[in-house]
Amino acid sequence: LVGAHAGTMVLLGRHSSKLHAAYSSFYFVGTALATRVPVVGLSPLRSLEQMGPLLVFLGMQLVEYCERIRTRDNLSRNKVWLLRIRLFGAVGVLVVGIVMALLPTGFFGPISSRVRGLFVKHTKTGNPLVDSVAEHQAAKPEAYQQYLDIVVRIVPIGFGLIALAFTNDASSFLLVYGLAAYFFSHKMVRLILLTAPIASSLGGIAVGRTAAWCMEGICGWYLDVWDVWGLLVDGGHDNVVSAAAVVEAKVVSNDSKIKGKSKKVDSDEVGELTGDRPTSPTPIRNQWFFLLATKFAWLYLSLFLYKESQPYIKSFQSTCQQMASAMSHPSILFKAQTRDGQTILVDDYREAYWWIRDNTPEDSR
Repeated sequence: LVGAHAGTMVLLGRHSSKLHAAYSSFYFVGTALATRVPVVGLSPLRSLEQMGPLLVFLGMQLVEYCERIRTRDNLSRNKVWLLRIRLFGAVGVLVVGIVMALLPTGFFGPISSRVRGLFVKHTKTGNPLVDSVAEHQAAKPEAYQQYLDIVVRIVPIGFGLIALAFTNDASSFLLVYGLAAYFFSHKMVRLILLTAPIASSLGGIAVGRTAAWCMEGICGWYLDVWDVWGLLVDGGHDNVVSAAAVVEAKVVSNDSKIKGKSKKVDSDEVGELTGDRPTSPTPIRNQWFFLLATKFAWLYLSLFLYKESQPYIKSFQSTCQQMASAMSHPSILFKAQTRDGQTILVDDYREAYWWIRDNTPEDSR
Protein backbone atom coordinates (compact mmCIF):
# COMPACT_ATOMS: atom_id res chain seq x y z
CA LEU A 1 0.00 0.00 0.00
CA VAL A 2 2.81 2.40 0.77
CA GLY A 3 4.41 1.67 -2.59
CA ALA A 4 1.08 2.03 -4.39
CA HIS A 5 0.48 5.38 -2.67
CA ALA A 6 3.95 6.67 -3.55
CA GLY A 7 3.54 5.57 -7.16
CA THR A 8 0.14 7.21 -7.36
CA MET A 9 1.57 10.47 -6.05
CA VAL A 10 4.25 10.46 -8.75
CA LEU A 11 1.75 9.67 -11.51
CA LEU A 12 -0.48 12.52 -10.35
CA GLY A 13 2.41 14.97 -10.59
CA ARG A 14 2.86 15.46 -6.85
CA HIS A 15 6.45 14.24 -6.70
CA SER A 16 8.72 16.12 -4.32
CA SER A 17 12.11 15.67 -2.70
CA LYS A 18 10.34 15.05 0.58
CA LEU A 19 8.35 12.18 -0.91
CA HIS A 20 11.49 10.77 -2.52
CA ALA A 21 13.44 10.83 0.74
CA ALA A 22 10.57 9.36 2.76
CA TYR A 23 9.78 6.45 0.44
CA SER A 24 13.42 5.68 -0.37
CA SER A 25 14.28 5.46 3.32
CA PHE A 26 11.16 3.40 4.03
CA TYR A 27 11.82 0.91 1.24
CA PHE A 28 15.56 0.57 1.80
CA VAL A 29 15.39 0.12 5.57
CA GLY A 30 12.24 -2.04 5.47
CA THR A 31 13.60 -4.35 2.77
CA ALA A 32 16.98 -4.64 4.47
CA LEU A 33 15.37 -5.64 7.75
CA ALA A 34 12.92 -8.01 6.07
CA THR A 35 15.67 -9.93 4.31
CA ARG A 36 17.24 -10.65 7.71
CA VAL A 37 14.22 -12.79 8.62
CA PRO A 38 14.99 -16.42 7.62
CA VAL A 39 11.46 -17.10 6.40
CA VAL A 40 11.50 -14.04 4.13
CA GLY A 41 15.04 -14.15 2.78
CA LEU A 42 15.39 -12.53 -0.65
CA SER A 43 11.73 -12.90 -1.56
CA PRO A 44 11.25 -9.07 -1.79
CA LEU A 45 13.75 -9.14 -4.68
CA ARG A 46 12.79 -12.49 -6.22
CA SER A 47 9.04 -12.81 -5.83
CA LEU A 48 7.02 -11.43 -8.73
CA GLU A 49 4.25 -10.56 -6.28
CA GLN A 50 6.54 -8.09 -4.49
CA MET A 51 8.14 -6.42 -7.50
CA GLY A 52 5.74 -3.46 -7.42
CA PRO A 53 7.45 -1.57 -4.57
CA LEU A 54 10.85 -2.23 -6.15
CA LEU A 55 9.73 -0.76 -9.48
CA VAL A 56 8.31 2.28 -7.67
CA PHE A 57 11.62 2.69 -5.84
CA LEU A 58 13.63 2.58 -9.07
CA GLY A 59 11.19 4.86 -10.90
CA MET A 60 11.28 7.41 -8.11
CA GLN A 61 15.09 7.56 -8.28
CA LEU A 62 14.88 8.36 -11.99
CA VAL A 63 12.22 11.03 -11.45
CA GLU A 64 14.27 12.62 -8.68
CA TYR A 65 17.36 12.62 -10.92
CA CYS A 66 15.40 14.41 -13.65
CA GLU A 67 14.17 16.97 -11.13
CA ARG A 68 17.72 17.64 -9.96
CA ILE A 69 18.85 18.17 -13.56
CA ARG A 70 15.87 20.45 -14.22
CA THR A 71 16.70 22.60 -11.19
CA ARG A 72 20.40 22.76 -11.97
CA ASP A 73 20.10 23.55 -15.70
CA ASN A 74 16.77 25.42 -15.53
CA LEU A 75 15.21 23.20 -18.18
CA SER A 76 11.84 23.85 -19.76
CA ARG A 77 8.92 21.47 -19.43
CA ASN A 78 9.43 19.98 -22.90
CA LYS A 79 13.11 19.35 -22.27
CA VAL A 80 12.33 17.72 -18.93
CA TRP A 81 9.85 15.35 -20.55
CA LEU A 82 12.37 14.52 -23.26
CA LEU A 83 14.97 13.78 -20.60
CA ARG A 84 12.52 11.54 -18.74
CA ILE A 85 11.61 9.61 -21.88
CA ARG A 86 15.25 9.00 -22.76
CA LEU A 87 16.24 8.04 -19.21
CA PHE A 88 13.28 5.75 -18.60
CA GLY A 89 13.73 4.16 -22.03
CA ALA A 90 17.41 3.39 -21.44
CA VAL A 91 16.83 2.03 -17.93
CA GLY A 92 13.80 0.06 -19.14
CA VAL A 93 15.87 -1.69 -21.81
CA LEU A 94 18.52 -2.48 -19.19
CA VAL A 95 15.97 -3.90 -16.74
CA VAL A 96 14.31 -6.02 -19.43
CA GLY A 97 17.71 -7.43 -20.37
CA ILE A 98 18.49 -8.34 -16.77
CA VAL A 99 15.10 -9.97 -16.32
CA MET A 100 15.43 -12.00 -19.51
CA ALA A 101 18.86 -13.19 -18.39
CA LEU A 102 17.70 -14.24 -14.90
CA LEU A 103 14.32 -15.69 -15.88
CA PRO A 104 15.62 -19.03 -17.26
CA THR A 105 17.70 -19.58 -14.11
CA GLY A 106 14.61 -19.68 -11.87
CA PHE A 107 15.70 -16.62 -9.93
CA PHE A 108 12.16 -15.21 -9.89
CA GLY A 109 9.46 -17.16 -8.07
CA PRO A 110 6.07 -17.84 -9.66
CA ILE A 111 2.87 -16.07 -8.74
CA SER A 112 0.95 -18.07 -6.15
CA SER A 113 -2.52 -19.43 -6.89
CA ARG A 114 -4.07 -17.28 -4.16
CA VAL A 115 -2.74 -14.14 -5.81
CA ARG A 116 -3.94 -15.36 -9.20
CA GLY A 117 -7.36 -15.80 -7.62
CA LEU A 118 -7.48 -12.03 -7.05
CA PHE A 119 -7.34 -11.32 -10.76
CA VAL A 120 -9.05 -14.34 -12.33
CA LYS A 121 -12.16 -16.29 -11.39
CA HIS A 122 -11.52 -18.21 -8.18
CA THR A 123 -12.42 -21.54 -9.80
CA LYS A 124 -9.75 -21.15 -12.50
CA THR A 125 -6.57 -20.58 -10.50
CA GLY A 126 -5.23 -24.06 -11.27
CA ASN A 127 -5.02 -25.08 -7.60
CA PRO A 128 -7.83 -27.45 -6.52
CA LEU A 129 -7.41 -26.45 -2.88
CA VAL A 130 -7.86 -22.75 -3.64
CA ASP A 131 -10.65 -23.37 -6.15
CA SER A 132 -12.70 -25.43 -3.68
CA VAL A 133 -12.51 -23.12 -0.64
CA ALA A 134 -15.67 -21.07 -0.17
CA GLU A 135 -13.75 -18.19 1.40
CA HIS A 136 -12.02 -17.56 -1.94
CA GLN A 137 -15.28 -16.73 -3.67
CA ALA A 138 -16.23 -13.21 -4.65
CA ALA A 139 -17.84 -11.12 -1.91
CA LYS A 140 -21.50 -10.21 -2.09
CA PRO A 141 -23.04 -6.92 -0.91
CA GLU A 142 -24.68 -8.77 1.99
CA ALA A 143 -21.24 -9.70 3.32
CA TYR A 144 -20.20 -6.05 3.64
CA GLN A 145 -23.44 -5.28 5.46
CA GLN A 146 -22.90 -8.23 7.80
CA TYR A 147 -19.37 -7.31 8.86
CA LEU A 148 -19.42 -3.49 8.63
CA ASP A 149 -23.08 -2.79 9.47
CA ILE A 150 -24.02 0.91 9.31
CA VAL A 151 -20.42 1.94 8.54
CA VAL A 152 -20.79 0.60 5.01
CA ARG A 153 -23.27 3.43 4.31
CA ILE A 154 -21.05 6.16 5.78
CA VAL A 155 -17.82 5.14 4.04
CA PRO A 156 -18.76 6.61 0.61
CA ILE A 157 -19.44 9.96 2.28
CA GLY A 158 -16.01 10.06 3.91
CA PHE A 159 -14.37 8.91 0.67
CA GLY A 160 -16.14 11.64 -1.27
CA LEU A 161 -15.19 14.33 1.25
CA ILE A 162 -11.51 13.45 0.97
CA ALA A 163 -11.58 13.11 -2.81
CA LEU A 164 -13.46 16.37 -3.45
CA ALA A 165 -12.54 18.72 -0.63
CA PHE A 166 -9.71 17.51 1.61
CA THR A 167 -7.17 15.90 -0.71
CA ASN A 168 -3.49 16.32 0.12
CA ASP A 169 -0.34 14.20 0.18
CA ALA A 170 -1.35 12.52 3.44
CA SER A 171 -5.08 12.04 2.98
CA SER A 172 -4.61 10.59 -0.52
CA PHE A 173 -3.26 7.46 1.18
CA LEU A 174 -6.78 6.79 2.47
CA LEU A 175 -8.10 6.95 -1.10
CA VAL A 176 -5.52 4.46 -2.34
CA TYR A 177 -6.14 2.20 0.67
CA GLY A 178 -9.90 2.38 0.16
CA LEU A 179 -9.75 1.47 -3.53
CA ALA A 180 -7.29 -1.37 -2.93
CA ALA A 181 -9.26 -2.79 0.00
CA TYR A 182 -12.54 -2.71 -1.93
CA PHE A 183 -10.99 -4.30 -5.03
CA PHE A 184 -9.36 -7.21 -3.20
CA SER A 185 -12.27 -7.78 -0.79
CA HIS A 186 -14.68 -7.82 -3.72
CA LYS A 187 -12.57 -10.52 -5.36
CA MET A 188 -12.24 -12.70 -2.25
CA VAL A 189 -14.73 -12.70 0.62
CA ARG A 190 -12.14 -13.55 3.26
CA LEU A 191 -10.35 -10.27 2.52
CA ILE A 192 -13.28 -8.21 3.81
CA LEU A 193 -11.21 -8.01 6.99
CA LEU A 194 -8.89 -5.64 5.08
CA THR A 195 -11.71 -3.11 4.84
CA ALA A 196 -12.12 -2.76 8.62
CA PRO A 197 -9.35 -0.17 9.25
CA ILE A 198 -10.10 1.98 6.20
CA ALA A 199 -13.86 1.75 6.78
CA SER A 200 -13.35 2.99 10.35
CA SER A 201 -11.14 5.85 9.13
CA LEU A 202 -13.47 7.01 6.36
CA GLY A 203 -16.54 6.63 8.56
CA GLY A 204 -14.86 8.62 11.31
CA ILE A 205 -13.95 11.36 8.84
CA ALA A 206 -17.56 11.62 7.68
CA VAL A 207 -18.90 11.82 11.23
CA GLY A 208 -16.12 14.14 12.41
CA ARG A 209 -16.52 16.59 9.54
CA THR A 210 -20.27 16.73 10.09
CA ALA A 211 -19.79 17.40 13.80
CA ALA A 212 -17.17 20.09 13.02
CA TRP A 213 -19.49 21.87 10.60
CA CYS A 214 -22.28 21.86 13.17
CA MET A 215 -19.94 23.20 15.85
CA GLU A 216 -18.68 25.91 13.53
CA GLY A 217 -22.24 26.91 12.64
CA ILE A 218 -23.31 27.16 16.29
CA CYS A 219 -20.20 28.54 18.00
CA GLY A 220 -18.43 30.23 15.11
CA TRP A 221 -15.22 28.26 15.67
CA TYR A 222 -13.95 24.71 15.36
CA LEU A 223 -10.99 22.61 16.44
CA ASP A 224 -9.14 20.37 14.05
CA VAL A 225 -7.04 17.37 15.02
CA TRP A 226 -3.78 19.34 15.21
CA ASP A 227 -5.33 21.83 17.62
CA VAL A 228 -6.53 18.98 19.84
CA TRP A 229 -3.09 17.39 19.69
CA GLY A 230 -1.49 20.67 20.73
CA LEU A 231 -3.84 20.95 23.68
CA LEU A 232 -3.03 17.40 24.78
CA VAL A 233 0.71 18.02 24.59
CA ASP A 234 0.54 21.17 26.69
CA GLY A 235 -0.37 20.91 30.34
CA GLY A 236 -1.64 22.89 33.32
CA HIS A 237 -2.08 26.62 32.88
CA ASP A 238 -0.55 26.50 29.41
CA ASN A 239 -3.34 24.18 28.36
CA VAL A 240 -6.05 26.68 29.33
CA VAL A 241 -4.18 29.54 27.69
CA SER A 242 -3.72 27.50 24.53
CA ALA A 243 -7.40 26.64 24.40
CA ALA A 244 -8.39 30.29 24.71
CA ALA A 245 -5.85 31.31 22.09
CA VAL A 246 -7.05 28.63 19.67
CA VAL A 247 -10.70 29.61 20.07
CA GLU A 248 -9.86 33.30 19.66
CA ALA A 249 -7.81 32.54 16.56
CA LYS A 250 -10.69 30.56 15.06
CA VAL A 251 -13.15 33.37 15.69
CA VAL A 252 -10.80 35.96 14.22
CA SER A 253 -10.15 33.69 11.24
CA ASN A 254 -13.85 33.28 10.55
CA ASP A 255 -14.47 36.99 10.89
CA SER A 256 -11.61 37.78 8.54
CA LYS A 257 -13.09 35.50 5.91
CA ILE A 258 -16.24 37.62 5.90
CA LYS A 259 -14.48 40.96 6.07
CA GLY A 260 -11.83 39.96 3.56
CA LYS A 261 -14.38 39.87 0.77
CA SER A 262 -15.05 43.59 1.11
CA LYS A 263 -11.44 44.85 1.07
CA LYS A 264 -11.70 46.06 -2.51
CA VAL A 265 -12.89 49.65 -2.32
CA ASP A 266 -14.32 51.32 -5.41
CA SER A 267 -15.18 54.94 -5.99
CA ASP A 268 -18.73 54.58 -4.65
CA GLU A 269 -17.46 53.19 -1.34
CA VAL A 270 -14.93 55.98 -1.08
CA GLY A 271 -17.80 58.40 -1.46
CA GLU A 272 -19.66 56.70 1.33
CA LEU A 273 -16.68 57.01 3.65
CA THR A 274 -16.19 60.70 2.88
CA GLY A 275 -19.87 61.52 3.29
CA ASP A 276 -20.46 62.44 -0.33
CA ARG A 277 -23.07 59.68 -0.66
CA PRO A 278 -25.48 58.20 1.83
CA THR A 279 -24.37 54.91 3.34
CA SER A 280 -26.11 51.76 2.12
CA PRO A 281 -28.16 49.70 4.56
CA THR A 282 -26.49 46.86 6.45
CA PRO A 283 -26.70 43.57 4.53
CA ILE A 284 -29.28 41.23 5.96
CA ARG A 285 -26.71 38.53 6.65
CA ASN A 286 -24.93 40.87 9.11
CA GLN A 287 -28.06 41.83 11.05
CA TRP A 288 -28.42 40.37 14.52
CA PHE A 289 -31.74 38.61 14.00
CA PHE A 290 -30.43 36.84 10.88
CA LEU A 291 -27.30 35.71 12.72
CA LEU A 292 -29.42 34.51 15.65
CA ALA A 293 -31.77 32.62 13.35
CA THR A 294 -28.78 30.97 11.68
CA LYS A 295 -27.41 29.86 15.05
CA PHE A 296 -30.77 28.35 15.99
CA ALA A 297 -30.98 26.60 12.61
CA TRP A 298 -27.56 25.02 13.13
CA LEU A 299 -28.52 24.08 16.70
CA TYR A 300 -31.74 22.45 15.52
CA LEU A 301 -29.87 20.56 12.79
CA SER A 302 -27.29 19.34 15.29
CA LEU A 303 -29.91 18.12 17.75
CA PHE A 304 -31.87 16.48 14.92
CA LEU A 305 -28.82 14.61 13.67
CA TYR A 306 -27.89 13.56 17.20
CA LYS A 307 -31.36 12.27 17.98
CA GLU A 308 -31.74 10.44 14.68
CA SER A 309 -28.33 8.78 15.00
CA GLN A 310 -28.93 7.29 18.44
CA PRO A 311 -30.77 4.13 17.25
CA TYR A 312 -28.04 3.46 14.68
CA ILE A 313 -25.33 3.97 17.28
CA LYS A 314 -26.94 1.54 19.72
CA SER A 315 -27.55 -1.00 16.96
CA PHE A 316 -23.95 -0.71 15.78
CA GLN A 317 -22.66 -1.15 19.32
CA SER A 318 -24.79 -4.27 19.81
CA THR A 319 -23.63 -5.68 16.47
CA CYS A 320 -19.99 -5.11 17.40
CA GLN A 321 -20.47 -6.96 20.68
CA GLN A 322 -22.14 -9.88 18.94
CA MET A 323 -19.51 -10.11 16.21
CA ALA A 324 -16.68 -9.91 18.74
CA SER A 325 -18.27 -12.68 20.82
CA ALA A 326 -18.81 -14.87 17.76
CA MET A 327 -15.26 -14.41 16.45
CA SER A 328 -13.51 -14.81 19.80
CA HIS A 329 -13.95 -18.58 19.88
CA PRO A 330 -11.00 -20.56 18.48
CA SER A 331 -11.58 -22.20 15.11
CA ILE A 332 -9.95 -25.54 16.08
CA LEU A 333 -11.71 -25.95 19.42
CA PHE A 334 -15.24 -24.70 19.95
CA LYS A 335 -18.16 -25.30 22.23
CA ALA A 336 -21.42 -26.91 21.15
CA GLN A 337 -24.60 -28.21 22.70
CA THR A 338 -26.19 -31.61 22.31
CA ARG A 339 -29.90 -32.17 21.87
CA ASP A 340 -30.39 -32.55 25.62
CA GLY A 341 -28.70 -29.17 26.24
CA GLN A 342 -25.36 -30.50 27.45
CA THR A 343 -22.33 -28.35 26.59
CA ILE A 344 -19.48 -30.24 24.94
CA LEU A 345 -16.09 -29.36 23.52
CA VAL A 346 -15.64 -30.27 19.86
CA ASP A 347 -12.00 -31.05 19.12
CA ASP A 348 -12.32 -33.04 15.89
CA TYR A 349 -10.07 -30.61 14.02
CA ARG A 350 -7.34 -30.88 16.62
CA GLU A 351 -7.46 -34.67 16.54
CA ALA A 352 -7.25 -34.54 12.73
CA TYR A 353 -4.11 -32.40 12.95
CA TRP A 354 -2.64 -34.84 15.47
CA TRP A 355 -3.39 -37.74 13.14
CA ILE A 356 -1.63 -35.97 10.26
CA ARG A 357 1.34 -35.24 12.54
CA ASP A 358 1.60 -38.87 13.70
CA ASN A 359 1.20 -40.38 10.21
CA THR A 360 3.31 -37.99 8.15
CA PRO A 361 7.07 -38.40 7.75
CA GLU A 362 9.18 -35.63 9.17
CA ASP A 363 10.87 -34.88 5.84
CA SER A 364 7.64 -34.70 3.79
CA ARG A 365 6.57 -31.47 2.12
